[in-house]
Amino acid sequence: MSPQHHRGKRTDAADKVASRAEWRTFIGQARECAKDAADGATGGEAELRLMVLGRRARHASAAVLDRDAGMTMAETGRAFLKLVCAFAHLATSSPTRRAMAPTVEAVAKFLDDQLHELNAREFQRAHAGRPEVWG
Repeated sequence: MSPQHHRGKRTDAADKVASRAEWRTFIGQARECAKDAADGATGGEAELRLMVLGRRARHASAAVLDRDAGMTMAETGRAFLKLVCAFAHLATSSPTRRAMAPTVEAVAKFLDDQLHELNAREFQRAHAGRPEVWG
C-alpha cells in the first residue's frame, strides 16, 4: 500500500475512511471499541483497536455521505467523527470512555442502519424488474 499525504501528514491507505464500505468497517470498529470500553476491557488488543480507531477517525472524510446520503447523514457522520476522536483520544480517561460508550454505540448503530438502508434501496432500484435477481 502506498502512503498518501493528508493535511500534511503521511497516512496509510488502511487509515482511509472515504467510501461507504470503509465507513461501514469504521463504524464496526467504533462499535467494537465501545463494547471494549463498556466491558472495561484493557490491555494490548483493546488499546490497539482504540489507537487504530482514533487514527482512522482523524483521517476520515464524510464527503461520500454528502454525495450519497444527504445532508442529515453527512452532518451525523461529521459529528460521529468528532465523538470518536474524543472517545479514542489518549487523554480520555477510562471512566469517561466507559460513560461515552453507549453514545458511540447508538450513533454507530444509527449510521450503520442508514447506510444499510441506502445500499438496499440502491440494490432494489438497480435490479427492479429483473426476475433472475428476485427469484
